[in-house]
Amino acid sequence: MAELCTPNIGGKRFMSLTAGFPIPKHKSGALQQILGMQFYFPDEIARDDFYSFPKPKEENENLNLVSRSFNASVTAPKLTESSSDMIIEPHNIGLIPASEWSPRPVSLEEIKSSYFTRRNGTSRSFDVKLYNALCITKSNPAAYKFIGVAWIDETHFKIDEKKFSQFLGTKSDYMTLFDQQGPISKYGFEQIFKGANPAFTRNSLCDDVDDCKVCIFSDPMHRFSRDKPFTHVDI
Repeated sequence: MAELCTPNIGGKRFMSLTAGFPIPKHKSGALQQILGMQFYFPDEIARDDFYSFPKPKEENENLNLVSRSFNASVTAPKLTESSSDMIIEPHNIGLIPASEWSPRPVSLEEIKSSYFTRRNGTSRSFDVKLYNALCITKSNPAAYKFIGVAWIDETHFKIDEKKFSQFLGTKSDYMTLFDQQGPISKYGFEQIFKGANPAFTRNSLCDDVDDCKVCIFSDPMHRFSRDKPFTHVDI
């Protein structure tokens, strides 16, 4: 009875019924010489001679789990910050007059309601409020989105008319800070156009300046600067 033999091709043995063909075992030597290839018989091959695929490892499964987790949709947590969350230390940042401010830390919202939205008294004049607002954003630049004023350099600052008006408690939708009869002109502050100084166009702090709703100003009366405390000047 003929036995099943399978060619050994390229040094690899293939255990396959379609790859084998019946041939008497005692005649296989002559056929190997004619065909120029080596044959083997299943009963002559040890189990170790066959290649077996490795079983999936636990590490690979873990990697698959990690891969699937990265492909999943992930929503980053939203960081919600309000003026009530922002804490200010009035005496440490130089707010004036010192007698006006509590020695304890207070929230920006509390400062807004107890000071900036009130209008009575010389300590609450527009120029003093502006100076105090600039002191807050100087020490905490993130407060700009709530207050709307910030220093650009030592002598120039920017004002977002809508934000600062709201911070001062203006009820009307019509902003008047930049009007000819508004407090900016009344208190002698002078607008500087962004294009007038190449340094402004290169300064990232001026990116939101449009010379209309967000404008740059200076103080020709030299009442204060970024590094100089407020000096009262009669208007």
